[in-house]
Formats: sequence, C-alpha cells, structure tokens
Amino acid sequence: MLGMSYGEWVRKQRERKGLTQDQLAATVGCHINTIGNIERGAVVPIPAHRTLLATIFGQAYKEADHEDPKAAAPG
Repeated sequence: MLGMSYGEWVRKQRERKGLTQDQLAATVGCHINTIGNIERGAVVPIPAHRTLLATIFGQAYKEADHEDPKAAAPG
C-alpha cells in the first residue's frame, strides 16, 4: 500500500500475524505503550527494535515502497 507510514505498516503486519500489541511488545522486549506509540507515529523505534520487528514480520519496511507518488510529484 503506497503512502503507508512506518507505524501503519507495523500495525498492518502485527494484525496480519494475529498478534495483539501486548504480544508483540513481549516478543520485542518493550512496553506495550511503545508499540502503540510506534503504530501512531509518535515515536520512531530504536534500531534494535526495528530489526526485531522486521525479523518477526519476515520483511523490512522500505520507505521507497510506501511513498505516495502524488506527494512526491512536482505540482
């Protein structure tokens, strides 16, 4: 899905895996509030958590794959 932020991507991947925020937090080794904050875009995960999330989801978020081409196009 184009135009998807990192937080939206995390939420979609978590839901696709059938995990709750609490389960994902326990797997990553962080507080449930951290997962909620990541999903809302309030914080950027530390590199270690970002790597763990990519491992858990079986894929890494690639910003170029989620950019909205309309937002990047000259007006």
